[in-house]
Amino acid sequence: MVPEFLPEVPRDVKNGLPLLYLKGKIPVEDSAGKCRRIDGCRVYSRDINGKDDQGTRKKGRFSFTVLFPERRNGSEL
Repeated sequence: MVPEFLPEVPRDVKNGLPLLYLKGKIPVEDSAGKCRRIDGCRVYSRDINGKDDQGTRKKGRFSFTVLFPERRNGSEL
């Protein structure tokens, strides 16, 4: 995306670190709390200590996920 679409990697407004991008098998939590990996992409921030946990849900974190349902092989969330 940089530099073709953006002049630089956007930064998290809370910690000033660059946002991260993940593409491929994205960890998502289903309604039963079970973690699955589904094809998609995610833009996310690190936790407050700078740890990269692939954008898993945590209070006060930024995460935007796009899943590709046609590639889920019939599994439902």
